[in-house]
Amino acid sequence: MFNIEKALKDVLNGFKDLEQSKKKSDDENKLLLSFLLNEIDINLTELNDRKHQIIKLSSQGNKLREEAVKTNNILEEKVKEREKEAKSLQENISNLEEKVRNLEVEVNTKQETIKVLEERVKLQEIINNNSAEIRELKENAKSRQETNNILEERVNLLEIEAITKQEIINNLEEKVRKQGVVKIKQETINDLKEKIREQGDKI
Repeated sequence: MFNIEKALKDVLNGFKDLEQSKKKSDDENKLLLSFLLNEIDINLTELNDRKHQIIKLSSQGNKLREEAVKTNNILEEKVKEREKEAKSLQENISNLEEKVRNLEVEVNTKQETIKVLEERVKLQEIINNNSAEIRELKENAKSRQETNNILEERVNLLEIEAITKQEIINNLEEKVRKQGVVKIKQETINDLKEKIREQGDKI
């Protein structure tokens, strides 16, 4: 005998199983969607980090270049000042040498001649000291210039890399465009071949 109550229970249990299966599938889809969204967020974060790093490096390069130029200008200015001082000292030496010549004519004792020579030696030591300082300043300026050249070369390499990447993109776009043109030409050639074949069949 057909049991209606049992049949109704079986139907209800079937609906419950179906609902649980649907809920389980929805949960799995939510987990998968959450995982994908998390991966997208991670990739976007890494991309933004790389972008900030490039901007930071570019800013640092510009700052270092400005500092190098500024320092180089200061050193060049100091070299010019030292050269002016050396020139002034040389003029003073020339004047002193003229005085010494006049004194040598007037002075008849060896003691006075020795004093004059000692004075000339002292002046020469001053010149030597200033010359050494000028050489040091020039060497520092040269070192700064070399650093500046290295920084400029790094910036140029970054610019070349950016241009190269853009050229690669342009080449890929050109290839895609050409492939489209070739496809159109091939279709036209096939149409012409078909028309020629049809003309031949008619003849």
